[in-house]
Amino acid sequence: MDSTYTGQMKGDEPEGHGTQRFADGAVYEGEFKAGMPDGHGTFRSIEGYEGKCYEGEWKAGQKEGRGTYRYPNGSVYEGEFKAGRPDGHGTYRSTDFYEGEWKAGHPEGRGTYRHASGGVYEGEFKAGRPDGHGTHRHADGNVYVGEFKAGEQEGYGKKQYASGSIYKGKFKADEPHGHGKYVCVNGDVYVGGFKAGMMDGSGTLRYSDGDVYEGKFKADKREGHDKLTSPDGNIYNGEWKNDRRDGHGIHYRLGANGRIFFRGTWKADEPVGDDSEQNDSTPSTSSAPGTSTAERLRKKLQQKQSDQGSGSTSSPPGGDQARARAEALADAMADLLMLEEAVDARGDAPSKSKKSKKKAAKKAAKKAASHFEEQAGLLAHGAAEASAQASDEAHTCDDDPEEDQPEQSPPAAAVTAEPPAAAEPPAELCCPLTHELMVDPVILMQTGQTYEREALEHWLDRHNTDPMTGTHLTNRDLTENILVRSMCRSWVS
Repeated sequence: MDSTYTGQMKGDEPEGHGTQRFADGAVYEGEFKAGMPDGHGTFRSIEGYEGKCYEGEWKAGQKEGRGTYRYPNGSVYEGEFKAGRPDGHGTYRSTDFYEGEWKAGHPEGRGTYRHASGGVYEGEFKAGRPDGHGTHRHADGNVYVGEFKAGEQEGYGKKQYASGSIYKGKFKADEPHGHGKYVCVNGDVYVGGFKAGMMDGSGTLRYSDGDVYEGKFKADKREGHDKLTSPDGNIYNGEWKNDRRDGHGIHYRLGANGRIFFRGTWKADEPVGDDSEQNDSTPSTSSAPGTSTAERLRKKLQQKQSDQGSGSTSSPPGGDQARARAEALADAMADLLMLEEAVDARGDAPSKSKKSKKKAAKKAAKKAASHFEEQAGLLAHGAAEASAQASDEAHTCDDDPEEDQPEQSPPAAAVTAEPPAAAEPPAELCCPLTHELMVDPVILMQTGQTYEREALEHWLDRHNTDPMTGTHLTNRDLTENILVRSMCRSWVS
């Protein structure tokens, strides 16, 4: 580019302080070395301050070191330069504001960006956009803390909405996408799949009124063959469409007073077609699936108690406790069999996968029945042994030659007996994380491990592995472990 130079020279080249004027009107005034700007100097693209202007350090004809660059639109960068571009720590002011690290002319590394609208991002940048971990405080009051990619919320993060609701989980394109947990300000809690910001895929929705829905969602609506449980024990297990009960379904209740209220076809949340023989509100033996099996368990227990405790006119020590616990076990088994019959109640032909699930459920129920019956027998046997021991002690007392001696009162200190130590729950009924008896046991679907729900969700908020096996999780779905829950309740009883 043609130019004229006025200033100090060394030989035939500018050296020292001077002024170089270019044909397009640009001017450089400052230090020269070997004919090029080197040291401190000022460059203006047009005479005056109407155009670009740089004032700062130069090296071999390029901006290098600390300097200030003023853009034609009024924006200003002040900080470090390398090879003619912002590189290092610097501050950029325009209608927006950025302070942080730069590389090759773009924000890169850690920095803070304040938008003219009021939003603030603080975190990692790459190629001029948020990328990595950061915090974005939106002007509308929403706050996101988590991973970013190419300027968008993507990866694992937590978003607290101005309304008070909170979402924790996976994000994509600034929206919840993947597995996550949403706690609504009204008390509803959803754990499961999301797609484009809406509930989509498998999940569990716990309503503030106590209802629990477990199953599939599509675009924020319940869809598929799923289950709704109410606090009073009523359960709907069947088809859903467009957020309503629609298709084949069964409405029933678990427990000792369990019964089927309706089994058949539903449309827009209303029963429209009956395909069961009994569908009235009057409880009956046939409408309470599992009750007969529970009764058989009770009768077998009573028979064993009768066989092992015959000859005794009073209930053996521990007998009432054994009987009560066995009845609780039988009730739990009845609940499991109620679920099995609810699966059997479906009128449509199940697919291969549904057949496999049903077969597995029946197998588990039979195994549980055997286990409960065995436990009931052991309890009865233990009660009988206690009775026999008490009887032997009574005979020993009868044969005691000192029985005619007057009874002496024991010392006052001996009257107060040590209270029995509280029984520890079986290890298989304790959560591996809390080491306490489980109240709401759930299964981590990918690994099959069982944990207390609250403890596992707390773990998954911070890790993406199974707590016991260390397996990296690609599926974080949870489902209730009905068998273990029943066993825990029976143990407490």
